Amino acid sequence: MKIKVLHIIKDLEPGGIQTLLLDICNNRHLLNVEIAIFVIGEGSMQSKIEATGVKVFSIKRTSGIQFSVIRKLKQVLIIYQPDILHTHHSAEVFYAFFSSIGLKVKKIHTHHTHPKINTIADKIVFKLLLPFFDSIVFPSKTVRKLYKSISGSDKVIFNGLDLKRVKSSLNKDDARLRLNLPQSTIILGMAGSFLYNIRDQKFLCEALPVVLKKYPNINMVFAGSANSLYSNSKSYFLQCKEIIKKEGLSERVFFPGNIEDISLFYTSLDAYLHASKFDTFSLSVAEAVSNNKYTLINDIDVFKELYTENDNVIFYKDGSKQDFQYQLETLIKANFKLTNESVFSPLFDIRRYIKSINSLYKEILDK
Repeated sequence: MKIKVLHIIKDLEPGGIQTLLLDICNNRHLLNVEIAIFVIGEGSMQSKIEATGVKVFSIKRTSGIQFSVIRKLKQVLIIYQPDILHTHHSAEVFYAFFSSIGLKVKKIHTHHTHPKINTIADKIVFKLLLPFFDSIVFPSKTVRKLYKSISGSDKVIFNGLDLKRVKSSLNKDDARLRLNLPQSTIILGMAGSFLYNIRDQKFLCEALPVVLKKYPNINMVFAGSANSLYSNSKSYFLQCKEIIKKEGLSERVFFPGNIEDISLFYTSLDAYLHASKFDTFSLSVAEAVSNNKYTLINDIDVFKELYTENDNVIFYKDGSKQDFQYQLETLIKANFKLTNESVFSPLFDIRRYIKSINSLYKEILDK
């Protein structure tokens, strides 16, 4: 009989965790597991996940602690009878713990969030409730070091991605045509929601103009949009656009919003640029690297852990616009010629992730 796992997620708006779940759902034939998802709220990715055939239970989101979530989740647990609950944020830990009281169900939590962005409430939930979980998963060794071990059964399992989702069969010109991007220019890009406390699109908007004004044949694309669930996201998005407008570069720096087929975005690029304040993995960086694109990223610890051995990843000093500009100009002068034409790491293959998480599920049920 297959293990039954219920993932609990706070929303299904576009994001790294939600995309990981989508990739798991699309490859669930590799799992010796039956999965379902309980979502607290809604999101534009829900229809994509439901299209995979995975059952989605949902409840409307309101502000603050929702005791109705505990009641609804308890009902789902009694009806669906999962063997394992798998959470991804602190709110889910809270609801999973209290809804499962009196029920025989194992609990796993993956620490996707950086400890520096955890609120006081997050820290309290993690400190008081995670000791009752059966396993804690970290998406990188760096994150494991940042969090002191809360459970005696913690694991490092790198997030995975589905190459079928991120690699297009089209060539660069056709991909640009589909996205209404210029055909004959150099195109740089970054993907991700505009979350001011995680990603740092503002840094790129401030650092890029010096280079763009020197090289008029270069365009930049920021794929992604403001996330309506975060109060500061829209203002941060508008700040970035305003910086570009003041620099007189609105005709060369594009903000197309969320791109439905992200594989077209990566295929259209000559190089991928990225800036993060606090990251635990960054799926978009892994996606760019998997598309064999030169990838220019800041040298925060998690990126150094994951990409130091990758010939096509270039690091710039975190927070240094001058070093970013120098490294980017070096790539431009080299005409973005790749050092290594094939650098996809099996570390990031969704099949490896599924194999590892399968083993963990079996391990905790055998205890």
